[in-house]
This record gives sequence, C-alpha cells and structure tokens, in this order.
Amino acid sequence: MDSSRFDALTKTLTTRQPRRAAFTLLAALGLGLVSSETGAAKKNGEKKVRVCTCSGADASTCTTQKKAKDTVKKLLRRNPCAYKGRCIGVSGCATLTPVTPDLVAPNPGFQCTNNNDCTGGLVCIGQTCQACTESRQCGGTQVCLNGTCQNPGLGPGSVCPALCPACQVCNPATGQCEVCPANCRYCFSVTDRTTVCGDFFDSGPCRPCTTSADDCPTDFPHCVGNFTELDTNQSSAPCGGGIARCLAIGPCA
Repeated sequence: MDSSRFDALTKTLTTRQPRRAAFTLLAALGLGLVSSETGAAKKNGEKKVRVCTCSGADASTCTTQKKAKDTVKKLLRRNPCAYKGRCIGVSGCATLTPVTPDLVAPNPGFQCTNNNDCTGGLVCIGQTCQACTESRQCGGTQVCLNGTCQNPGLGPGSVCPALCPACQVCNPATGQCEVCPANCRYCFSVTDRTTVCGDFFDSGPCRPCTTSADDCPTDFPHCVGNFTELDTNQSSAPCGGGIARCLAIGPCA
C-alpha cells in the first residue's frame, strides 16, 4: 500500500464518518473486509424451518423448534419421531389404531328399500341399513340378537324363547319360533318383547306398567303392550289408551 492510500485510510478511520463509507473505502483499497462482513450477515440470516421434535411416542415429549434448512433432513433421519411443521398434538412415531371393517362407515349415499338391500343381518329403517332393536323388524322367522337378525337354531336355548317375532312363541321341542297354536284365541305382546298365547285374559284394575317384573303383581303378572285376536288379526291395547297394562292370561283350551 503506498503512502497516499494509507493516509486516506487513516483519515477516514479517525473521523466519525459512517461505517458504510469506511467499508467502501476498504473495498476500494482491496482489503476484502466488505465481502467477509456480507458473508457473515448471510450466514446469520439463513432461512430456518419449523420442526416438531419428539423424544418418543408420547405427544408430551414434542416441542416445536426452528432449525436451519440444511440440517432438517439430517434431523428427520436421526429422529423417527420428528416431523416438519408445528407440533399438532401427536408424535411422529405414535402407534395408530388400525381401521377394521367393523369400524368403516357405510356408504352415506346408499338408500335401501327393504331388508334384502342390507347385509350382515342389518335391517332397512328410514332407507338406511341399521342394527335391529326388536325381532319384528326381521323377516320370516329370524330373531334380533345383538343388533342383527339371525335364524334361531335347533334345540331350546336363550335366543328363541326370548326373541321370537310378535305372535310367535318358541317351541321347546325344536327351538324354533312358531305361531300360536290353532286352539288359541289371542296372542299378547309383552313389553319384554316376548309373546304369550292365551284363550282369555283379565285386565283387573287396568294397572299401568313398564315391565312385568317391576310393575305387575302375581295375580296379573304380564305387562302387555297390545294383543291380537287371531281370528280377525286385529290388534288392540289393553284397557285402551295405548298404555301397557298388567294382565292375567288364561291358557289355550
């Protein structure tokens, strides 16, 4: 550096001129300080990316951090529980519950017209296939068990006696649901969804009820919602009014 250039540098640095003027002069003198300053600024202002880092499958171990863009790929390779972006309340290596066929929602656009359009023992209610709630929703001699319509098996058991369709009773010899015998005048639909066949009945004081076990006395033991006269196939409510009543039912002659 010659003496004239050195004198100019000394004069600039000893005065209170802005740093930009000083660096401009240094650049002109070929000292290269401006390029190093610019490089440092570029490094300090390097773009960072949000990453959710987790130390395990528990979401409580996750924190959102900002990492240099060129280190994110390395972080994701080393930490299988980490993922790009803000933490969303789950770990990147959390175990997901597999979806089973039973959990798959039915086609929302499908509309059934009868039970034949439904599968798996479901019944058509309101143009949608649904689980049954009572045996009368099932066709033929099927009974409703655990939400599906099923054929009662041979031999006496818990399915047939309790869940036969209305006006059908279980034949204990075969375990099959059958209509009331020909010598019966009435079939009575009890509130527990069973059927009692009888030749006559006594309503007594027309006592309202919800269940036979809780509301009916021993002399009127059946809580009946309605009864059907088999000769005419006409149904009526005991004592009228559409309310279940406690009845005494006489056996078929």
